[in-house]
Amino acid sequence: MRGSVVAGLIGILAVPGCDGPDNESDDAAAETDGVEGETDGEGEEEGGPQGETDGEDEPEGDALDACRELPGAEGWTEGESVAPEGQSTQERIAAIGDMTWPLGLELLRVVDRSEHASLAASPTSMAIAMGLAHGRYSPGDCGDRIVDVIGYPERDDELHNTLGAAIRELEAREIPAGDSVDPVALSLRQSVWTFDSDNVDLGDQAALYGAKPNAWIGDRSQARDVINCVIESESQGLLPDFLPEGQPAGDTTAYDVNVAYLQAPWATAMTARDVPFTNSDGGSSMVPGFGNYVASVQLYQGEDFLGVNVPLRGSLLSVFAVMPPAGTDLTTFVDGLDAEALLEARELASGAVVDFSMPKVDIQSSTLDYNTEDRLNFGCEPFTLRSVLHGSAVVIDEKGIKAAAATVAEEWSDGGPEPDQTIQLNRPFLFFVVDNATNFVLYNGRFDPA
Repeated sequence: MRGSVVAGLIGILAVPGCDGPDNESDDAAAETDGVEGETDGEGEEEGGPQGETDGEDEPEGDALDACRELPGAEGWTEGESVAPEGQSTQERIAAIGDMTWPLGLELLRVVDRSEHASLAASPTSMAIAMGLAHGRYSPGDCGDRIVDVIGYPERDDELHNTLGAAIRELEAREIPAGDSVDPVALSLRQSVWTFDSDNVDLGDQAALYGAKPNAWIGDRSQARDVINCVIESESQGLLPDFLPEGQPAGDTTAYDVNVAYLQAPWATAMTARDVPFTNSDGGSSMVPGFGNYVASVQLYQGEDFLGVNVPLRGSLLSVFAVMPPAGTDLTTFVDGLDAEALLEARELASGAVVDFSMPKVDIQSSTLDYNTEDRLNFGCEPFTLRSVLHGSAVVIDEKGIKAAAATVAEEWSDGGPEPDQTIQLNRPFLFFVVDNATNFVLYNGRFDPA
């Protein structure tokens, strides 16, 4: 059913202050009975030469200093940043990871190709931001609707604990830079913004996510500039000007936000090469791409689609590309695709050394509202959940991947053996950036250039 998947690099929930959700978090618990086990990240399994990315050094000082100096920022009160405290089990984390696959597909289905031929999203960002939003509502109202639309396997305290634990698990994928090797950088930044208040007390529920509390008193148009500055900073510049004009509105009372950022080189070095590509209208041309003549991949070759899983540094993260048979319309293919088929293909894939190539992907972020009748349509009562803004930017090239996403919920109120075969992604395809230990889809998208 449509309305079961949402994703993005930044998630924001805006809440208007009227007769709607309970904006307090008194009912949230920092611990959940029966929820146990730390989720420490697993070690790196390196193999083969490493690709490189444009590793950017962190600026000296606080990255948000420029935001604090913007006009009107004196109305901004910042709370303390804390680490996520949620506790859960690997099985429960993986259950939510499995959920991000149908959500990712739905995020592609509900945005027509005529609007955005190529599109990127982040199911993980959407899941985290909407989890924060879910905590604002009592059982039986909009909170239940959020669970149904996103497809969470849990709710309430159990959900908040598992999402908090998943955040810690995913951020543990970071790997420091080595000699001539760029790092793996993965960050998930949660925040809560409250308007017309200077209260920055962090509730128990927000602490499970490690959400930073922010309060704002003053000009809302200046608040937009500050929040956009924060999002741009946390996304390493990939998501500029995320909030559109008119946000926050005069009756917006709160935002729940997630900003996700990933930068990772390939496990095996790639080099630039042109790729023959046939686009959706049948036209063919050589396009800029990259590849390796002896790439080690996991390969699935079925009648339904070709799937190739290409590992990133450390091998716990990978890019899983899915290409339908020649002559298949990509929209029709996505409409008939289900998450079970994708998960089965990953399980059936086997190791292969191939001559691999694919086009360079560069998808810029567009902020879209997913809370509309023709998209996810949460269908909450007025004066509760009004907008669910999401956008993602993804660059995939010979250096690796760099991606960011945001979700905002507005409540109103190399050298080796000869290759076995040649694999080219030479027509429109889907891609999924996956954490292989938890099955979380960090980013996904369609590449279908006009």
